[in-house]
Amino acid sequence: MFRSLLVDGSELATLLDHFDLAFCAIFFSDFIRQIVRAKDRRRYLSTWGIFDLASSVPAIDPLRIFRLARLIRVLRALRSIRILINVARRNRSSAVFVAAITTTMALFVGVCVAVLHLEMDAPGSNITDAEDVLWWAVVTSSTVGYGDHYPVTEGGRLLGAVLMFVGIGLFATASGSLGGMLIQSNRDQNAERLVDGEIRALRESVARIEGLLESRQPREEDSGPREPGPSGGTSGPPTGL
Repeated sequence: MFRSLLVDGSELATLLDHFDLAFCAIFFSDFIRQIVRAKDRRRYLSTWGIFDLASSVPAIDPLRIFRLARLIRVLRALRSIRILINVARRNRSSAVFVAAITTTMALFVGVCVAVLHLEMDAPGSNITDAEDVLWWAVVTSSTVGYGDHYPVTEGGRLLGAVLMFVGIGLFATASGSLGGMLIQSNRDQNAERLVDGEIRALRESVARIEGLLESRQPREEDSGPREPGPSGGTSGPPTGL
């Protein structure tokens, strides 16, 4: 919506177009993942697959009308809030990592737009176009800071400090969340191995019990009651005098 208010060809519009292409690539990769994981691909393509593909269309003028399908994705996400909360409760490490990534992306886009707006017309500024602010934001959030591009206004410097703290927090959260996910994965694997071992032990016990029952069955048949003979006794081998 903000992009539609900007003049085509302006630096802010170019910056948002760069971000739009990146997000469309993410949506398209999700569309490919859904196709690979779908049990019935034809059904997926005939239902939500069309909207997932349409939401990955970049902001090109002839194709911009198809981007209205993103509203359906938003409604679909709102309907799935309960499912997302349950997933976050089951795997908190992954939920924290995704929340950190999402927050960082939102702040990254907002800071870039604000800094470019403040700096591109400021006297003595060296951040004048979309490429400059993107490069500055990357090196600032990674705390590298080459110094070739830097804000000169007070607002730009304040936003640069915010971006530094965001980058530090992202790397710390990412390392902690990845470590937690690896530990949880090892625990799940150990639990699966333990369950598999118990199942094998139970099967072996059942097999031994069945073997014992089968080995005792013929003995019980041999030791059963004998049929009575013609004189009222039991039939058996003749006895000698």
